[in-house]
Amino acid sequence: MTARLVWDISLKDGKERFSKLETPLKVLTRAIAGRLEASTHKRFERETDPEGKAWKKSKKESGKTLTVSGLLNQSISSAYDEKQAVVGTNLVYAAIHQFGGVIKPKAKQALCFNINGQTVFARKVAMPARPFLGISDDDIDSVKDIVKRYLNGEL
Repeated sequence: MTARLVWDISLKDGKERFSKLETPLKVLTRAIAGRLEASTHKRFERETDPEGKAWKKSKKESGKTLTVSGLLNQSISSAYDEKQAVVGTNLVYAAIHQFGGVIKPKAKQALCFNINGQTVFARKVAMPARPFLGISDDDIDSVKDIVKRYLNGEL
């Protein structure tokens, strides 16, 4: 499963104004995608969700939560076209971190993992949600600013 955020730009109210602009709409969606991707990366630095709430700390002593290898943060990418800006990850395990849930062994009787140098066995593990994808109030303000700059021909 892929954790992914799609934010469509609605042109209902400003369709005529947008259609008169010479700058391609991709310029706008590229700027929005870049801003939202950067914001998502900052959540890993701050260890917070889009609303600014701190993630529940990991039981491992590796330092920062969700950054043992750094692969999840590195996998965050953005894409865009004339109609949307997309920010997400293609890592299968991203969803359990974004939404939380229970992990159970598939082929064995117990899960086996290492916490602070000790081997631990468990029949199941409850993972708390640690949302990293989403649009914060600051993101909304930034997107509004990007749209205004686009409409004013500043992008």
